Amino acid sequence: MEIYEGATSNLELEEPTYDEINEIIKNMKSNKAAGPDDILPEFMKNGGLILKQKLHQLLLKIWKQKKNAW
Repeated sequence: MEIYEGATSNLELEEPTYDEINEIIKNMKSNKAAGPDDILPEFMKNGGLILKQKLHQLLLKIWKQKKNAW
């Protein structure tokens, strides 16, 4: 997901669904270096249902906080 600034003031984006997050995780390339967060793609891909649910909950919380800040 990308954050667009400026022209999006009239655009209502829907919060990400669990299925969308799961699909993004599933499509992550394996055997790649960790990003600035030091989390390997394999960790998220193989973390299981609970990790994916917790990640979705965290993203929703961030989404709602950022949406209220706009």
